[in-house]
Amino acid sequence: MSTFTTLGPAAATHPSTAQLTYITRRLQALGHRVRAAHADVSDVDISDGLIVAALARSLMVNAVDALRSSHARAVLIVGGHDKDIAETARRLQASSERRSVILTANPVAAQQILPFNDGGFVLASAAATSLRNDVERLLAHVTGEQRSTGGTKAQDPAPIVARRVSYDAPELAELLADLRVEYATRYARDTANTTLTEVPPTDFVQPHGTFVVLVRSGRTLAGGAIRRLDASTAEIKRVWTTSEVRRQGFGRRVIDELELAASDLGYTRIFLSTGPRQPEARALYLAAGYSPGFDLDAAPEAIGRHVFTKTLRQTSSAHGAA
Repeated sequence: MSTFTTLGPAAATHPSTAQLTYITRRLQALGHRVRAAHADVSDVDISDGLIVAALARSLMVNAVDALRSSHARAVLIVGGHDKDIAETARRLQASSERRSVILTANPVAAQQILPFNDGGFVLASAAATSLRNDVERLLAHVTGEQRSTGGTKAQDPAPIVARRVSYDAPELAELLADLRVEYATRYARDTANTTLTEVPPTDFVQPHGTFVVLVRSGRTLAGGAIRRLDASTAEIKRVWTTSEVRRQGFGRRVIDELELAASDLGYTRIFLSTGPRQPEARALYLAAGYSPGFDLDAAPEAIGRHVFTKTLRQTSSAHGAA
């Protein structure tokens, strides 16, 4: 486990705050320690890596001091504009006496961030992909860890394989990490639901449940799970698609595979729910034929938990685990 320090504006509404929050949550989901600094950089010497908001002018002196006093192996600079990121990199590079590696993130524009009043936000898929890749570059320099996030291009000719796996399968590592990041940033709080601890993982074990993943070229692109709700009803949970391949039909394929798994396990009905800040999930379930248990015309935040149900069509096929 490594230690990182973020240095950026204190204002929760600043665009850079969302980027720093996403990176913080991503690093924490991968098991690292992250502390936030604004004016106080007294403990920065223990940091293995720094993440700095570009040209937060009131903090530039602190950033320079932090870099000089730290043992950071690498510094990642984030921001909304290429020129600001490049200028901040130039200033920090000139002040780096220990030759820390200076990394520049791809800019994330304010238009790519949908903020909520409580500090939660939704990142555009392209921005989420870019920031995740920036975190991987930072980790490669700080820990030497090379984590592959490639192989997701639409033109990849390799087949997509559906697999049913246990809750502790290595294919689920990225899926579960991404879900924790996405839920925590959208809802701006740590709860049993956002940390994926609301039900025990053993609920997703056959014969009562399972995980399903879609894999291409060794990379998990999408997945989800079912668990027993009652003797005839399965609950769908943990539905996820990596940001690089969203809007390409992977979510619908996951739902189809989960329904098939539920039928194979003897269930005749599906129950699921999603939150008010997941409009893409709501659209997916409606398109897949699920009946909403709420007023579609009501404001999502007023509804709260969005509940859906569906009766499964009975088939004669016995689809075994891949």
